[in-house]
Amino acid sequence: MTERSHKNGSMNFRGNALKAKSLGHIAKTIGGVLIPECAELLEIRKVSTDSRELSGGELFFALPALRDGHDFVDSAITRGAKAVVVSRRVQNVAPEIYVKNTLVALGELAKEYRTELAIPVIAITGSLGKTTTRMLLSHCLQAKYQVAQSKKNYNNLIGLPLSILDIEEHELAVLELGINLPGEMRRLAEIASPNYAVITNIAPVHIEGLGSLDKVAEEKLELLKHLPDEGVAFISADEPRLLGQDILPRERVRTFGRDTRADFRVENIRTLPDGRTIFDVNGISFRAKALGEGIAHATACAVAICTELGISPDEIVGRVAEFEGVPGRLTVHELDGIVFIEDYYNSSPLAVKQGLRALSAMAGARKVAVLGDMLELGRDEVRYHEEVGAFAGECRIDELYLFGELMANAVQPAISAGISQNNIFHTTNFEELISRLMNDLQGGDIVLVKASRSMKFERITTELEGACAARS
Repeated sequence: MTERSHKNGSMNFRGNALKAKSLGHIAKTIGGVLIPECAELLEIRKVSTDSRELSGGELFFALPALRDGHDFVDSAITRGAKAVVVSRRVQNVAPEIYVKNTLVALGELAKEYRTELAIPVIAITGSLGKTTTRMLLSHCLQAKYQVAQSKKNYNNLIGLPLSILDIEEHELAVLELGINLPGEMRRLAEIASPNYAVITNIAPVHIEGLGSLDKVAEEKLELLKHLPDEGVAFISADEPRLLGQDILPRERVRTFGRDTRADFRVENIRTLPDGRTIFDVNGISFRAKALGEGIAHATACAVAICTELGISPDEIVGRVAEFEGVPGRLTVHELDGIVFIEDYYNSSPLAVKQGLRALSAMAGARKVAVLGDMLELGRDEVRYHEEVGAFAGECRIDELYLFGELMANAVQPAISAGISQNNIFHTTNFEELISRLMNDLQGGDIVLVKASRSMKFERITTELEGACAARS
């Protein structure tokens, strides 16, 4: 890789770019039939799966989803799609490539494109912290390399191919791999063909689809099987299920975490009154704007990889200090004298506990937690919600607001752990929750807002902001 200096915080993606390919070549690559054949020399440079985001000249993939992409072929053509990939014939005036499965076809196109990219790929998976680790690592690597990274949270069988097809004049790529079902990791790894693999942790996330924590670990470890002979894995030293892996020899594994056995060890994690986090990695002090222990673990991982790629820990201290964190992931902002810790992208028992620990560590008049249901936890969902209630008590939370049917299971454990019943409010009615918060919250409070993404907890701060604006 050529060394370059990049001082800007992040790379800007320029649409789903693709080195010019003829429709005939693409049809052959994805195992499709081009209709009409005379369109085989037509060149494609961009692909899309969303008819609303077309700018003109794209190859549109009609993907099966809640809203079938085939229903939007006409719209895609109207908006400028040059050709379409379909799994059923559609009457239109643009060339089409007919395939058995458009999702598989998208993956095959990205898989071939990956083979043409003479750059290392770092693939990041794990139950929690993928996006934070990916964004922080990319930010650190940009001190020396031109880095491509996954857009947003594009990490599944749709998002990963689109992220790969976005890679242009880059020297490194940092990609997220997320799974919900058995077998998905194998396919994602085949497409990404990584040189380096990262597993951040193993936690009860998407248990409903994967079955158990052992199955989660097994699926995540599948990624390591797809590394080349010289490939290196970076795994959490705090996860026994990962440390016990026998896929790679020890000399090809680097570990990070709080465990004393970690190659890159995190110690002395502390939260400052203003919400910043300070900690040490192998004796080197770091200061981060982001809140919570997750940023410390992400930093240890970044230090491990940067060391492997020729960037010393001392060089990235400043990069970590200027990293702004990920919006919606333990993001701190003040509203009318109340400090909100917003963490509503996704939720799991481990993520909620991390949020509660961060809340407990901050200085404020009252510590208030607003927790919504944690979803996709399978047969143990009741137990996990009970654990969260008890943990809130252990963290000495002053006021606990619980929303959703599953969070009813957290009430009694919270009381048993020391929170007064008078300081616990549970409801399944969102308007009732908002009304209660508007009446109860006061200046000086520190409020954690945490729930699974589908609970749409960003509505809480939106509603409260509206109420504050109406009063002013």
